[in-house]
Amino acid sequence: MRRGETAKVIELKSVNEFRNMAGYGDLNIRERKCLKCDKKFISKGNHNRLCDSCKSKDTYAYCQVPLATVHTNIKGEIL
Repeated sequence: MRRGETAKVIELKSVNEFRNMAGYGDLNIRERKCLKCDKKFISKGNHNRLCDSCKSKDTYAYCQVPLATVHTNIKGEIL
């Protein structure tokens, strides 16, 4: 293991320790294939399955949950 990798492992262990204290599971950082382009990338966990370049494209936006729209009247009161 290289010097920089050792620091990352220690940092990951401390992050996972805090996540466990908060009731969250460990981060599972590893190399995965992007589900869209099949390019390998470093994933930050099971939830992270698209590489950064695929996430930055406009076509990724359709997967996102839309924000709630607040409707107001002329006076600005919420309907």
